[in-house]
Amino acid sequence: MQNQQSDGRRLRRDRNRNAVLDAFIGLIESGNDAPTTAEVADLAGVSHRSVFRYFEDADDLFLQGMLAGAERYGPLSVIPNFGQGPFEERVKNLADQRIAMYQQVAPLARASLQRHDIHVQFRRRLQPGAKMREQVEKQFAREIAALPTASRDLAVCAVDTLLSFQSYDLMLSAGSTVDEIAEVYRFAITSMLG
Repeated sequence: MQNQQSDGRRLRRDRNRNAVLDAFIGLIESGNDAPTTAEVADLAGVSHRSVFRYFEDADDLFLQGMLAGAERYGPLSVIPNFGQGPFEERVKNLADQRIAMYQQVAPLARASLQRHDIHVQFRRRLQPGAKMREQVEKQFAREIAALPTASRDLAVCAVDTLLSFQSYDLMLSAGSTVDEIAEVYRFAITSMLG
C-alpha cells in the first residue's frame, strides 16, 4: 500500500513538474521572454510555492525550461538525406533545415540569449554549437576535404557562423525575409565550399 502511495506521489510530482515546464515554454513562445514563477504557476495550475518543490529557484526553472525546450525541438535538428546527394541538394537541405528550426525555436533562443548566465549553463549542458558545427563538417565532408588543409577549419567556422541562430536573427531583424535568408545561406555556402 505504501508503494502505491509513493508511486502516486511521484506520478503527481512528475505531472506537476512537466506542467510547470510546459507552462514556462508556452509563456516564452507567446512572447514573454522572462516569465515570473507566479505566471508559470498560474498557467500550470499549481500553487506558487509548489514551483519551488520542483526547482531550486527561478534560475533553475529557467534553465530546466530551456533544456526541456531543446528536447522538445530536438527532432527539428534532423537534416533530410544527411550527407548524401549532390552538393546543391545538401546545401539546400541544410539551409532549409536551419531556417525551419530557427522559426520554431526563435522565442526560446532569444530568451536564452537575454539571460547570459543561464545561456552559458545551457550551452555547457547541451553543447548545441558543437553539434551544429559537426553537422556542417559531415554534410560537406567531401568539399571540406578538397580544400587546402590550412583553409578547412576556416571554411567550417565561416559556414557555422553564418548558420548560427544569431546570424539568422540579425538578418531577420534587419528586414530580410525567410526566403532571402535561405538565399544568403545557399549563396554563401556555395561560394565558400562549392
